[in-house]
Amino acid sequence: MSQPKFDPKNLKAFKFKAKESLVKVLEPEKTKEEPKKKKPSRIIAAFKKILILFIIILLASVIDIFFFQVSFVPTDSMEATLGAGDGIIVNKLLYGIANPFWGTNDTERLLLVINNPFYKKGMPISKIRYMVRFSKGPRRGDIVMVKTSTKYGEMSGRITGLPGELVKIKKGTIYINGKKMIEKFPVIKGGPDLDYAKVPQDSYFIIGDNMADPSNSEKLGMVSRENIVGILAGRIWPLNKIRTFK
Repeated sequence: MSQPKFDPKNLKAFKFKAKESLVKVLEPEKTKEEPKKKKPSRIIAAFKKILILFIIILLASVIDIFFFQVSFVPTDSMEATLGAGDGIIVNKLLYGIANPFWGTNDTERLLLVINNPFYKKGMPISKIRYMVRFSKGPRRGDIVMVKTSTKYGEMSGRITGLPGELVKIKKGTIYINGKKMIEKFPVIKGGPDLDYAKVPQDSYFIIGDNMADPSNSEKLGMVSRENIVGILAGRIWPLNKIRTFK
């Protein structure tokens, strides 16, 4: 039996073209490993949080000591202008640069959280009100926050009598050096009378706009400039009564 003759033309049927080389097919593709990110330790993360909290407390304390103080009106003594419970901002920089140790012996905690070792102890530097006192002093009509020895601590009132003046109150009317004072602000008449009294030097006569309020009698009288915390800058609470004061 004769074998079929080999024809070179038939080779084309056996040819193929590989899309990929055999080496690439046989060898798996090597994947690049991404570098692992080092996670900060829990101790470092906790330290950062504590540091941020400390900085926030420090800044808040600096602002409270030297610039502005947020307070709440404790009584109705300023009812014609401010109500009990109103949240106010007190400008502490207008009259001078405050001494950060002023009243420290009356403060139970420093920076709001640290126990004060000088609490209720004598500390001479704590009696100095200002490190630098500006020439611009309190004026008649200013609403100020005053440090008192009453159960309320700090109270707000309006300056009516200046150093060296004679002040008298009769039937809710205030007289300065024998002349009736013209009120350019709302006043609720009433309260006790006051015979002529001279305002000492470096002191001011302060009274609330609600002269009929009983708590007024607790601070009615002369207040040393050293005990004036600052001047009212604005009311921030309640929200429907937000306003600024000149």
